[in-house]
Amino acid sequence: MVLDSYLAPAGEHALRLDDNRAAELADWVVVPDSPRRDGIPPAAYPAEPAHTEPDFPGRDFAAGKGWGQAAAAAEQSPGLVCLLATSANEPADWVAAGQALQRVLLRATTCGVAAALHSQPLELPQLRDFIRVQLAARAHPQLIIRLGVTSQAAPASIRRPIGDVLL
Repeated sequence: MVLDSYLAPAGEHALRLDDNRAAELADWVVVPDSPRRDGIPPAAYPAEPAHTEPDFPGRDFAAGKGWGQAAAAAEQSPGLVCLLATSANEPADWVAAGQALQRVLLRATTCGVAAALHSQPLELPQLRDFIRVQLAARAHPQLIIRLGVTSQAAPASIRRPIGDVLL
């Protein structure tokens, strides 16, 4: 069994059924033409979640409202699928995983490679443990990363002024 065959879609489906998660996601999404200075703007996600073959479903930021960008292609390649894992699962390991992710994303950017981050199956204890035992040689999975080349330019994200986030 490979990571993409069932686990990513199962994780996304289960998370979409969680009303609390849906409400939290909705709080982060910026309504079109909103003056908000933070959150996820409509230019940063597709109007409908993208699907790849094999399927790595995206999060449904538009929640069926049609906000966001028009879909680029009906079916896309998932690119190279990577699993970021650590030998333990303590706060120091989370920091190390974040540092490794930083290096991967910076290198990918300098090479013109796009990254898509997927945590859906890792947010569910049963799926995370399955991935740990069956696919990660008992290492602790932290993030699923897809790397590939795309023709779409990434939109600029909303940033708060530095004075709003630092004391």
